[in-house]
This record gives sequence, structure tokens and C-alpha cells, in this order.
Amino acid sequence: MHGNDFFHSWGNIFSGPIIVIVLVFILFVIWAGGKNRAQRGSDTTTGDPREILDQRFARGEIDEDEYLRKRATLDS
Repeated sequence: MHGNDFFHSWGNIFSGPIIVIVLVFILFVIWAGGKNRAQRGSDTTTGDPREILDQRFARGEIDEDEYLRKRATLDS
């Protein structure tokens, strides 16, 4: 019986900070998930090949030579 009182008192001391840590972790996970969802949504396009090509060039995924080659192909 005496041992249970010892652990019960330590549980009272640490339960507040543990609850705060858990809540902060949950809020972080929610925030990070929302941020990732927003980033994915901003990358969506209408599916127009010219628009996709323009965005890839603007992001630096392709160089100018490749951009001009592909644009000429799309325009023909």
C-alpha cells in the first residue's frame, strides 16, 4: 500500500507536463499535415501541357534549352 502512494504522488507531479507535451505533439502533427496538404494543392495545375512546362522551367527543374525544345514540340 505504501508503494502505491509513492507512485501516485510522482504521477501527480508529472501528469501536467506530460499532458502538455502530448497536446503540443498533437497540434504539431495537425499543423504539419495541413502545411503539406496546402503545398500539394499549390502544385496542382489545370493539366495544360504548356502551363506545366512553364512551371517546371520557373522552378528550375529543366534548363532553357530543354524548355525551348519542348515548347517547340508543343507548339507544332
